[in-house]
Amino acid sequence: MRTFYLRIRPDRISLLRFLLEGYEGLAVLSTLDARQGLVRLIVPACRYAELWGLLAAICEDLAQDVEIERILEMETKSRPLA
Repeated sequence: MRTFYLRIRPDRISLLRFLLEGYEGLAVLSTLDARQGLVRLIVPACRYAELWGLLAAICEDLAQDVEIERILEMETKSRPLA
């Protein structure tokens, strides 16, 4: 699993969530700060390229003045369900 963070237009968080729901299993979106538009995406490594393809296609709709801020990426380990 990979985790990364995006800062998008706050009024576009629900749009991104809606689009991700249409791509079942593509990524899990969590809102960290709605006023600043900071979201966290957790994506399976096998679907990473697919997610970036989607983000590239819709980035102008999500960004503030066509600006998606630098992404902070970190590897995360899958935790087994108890």
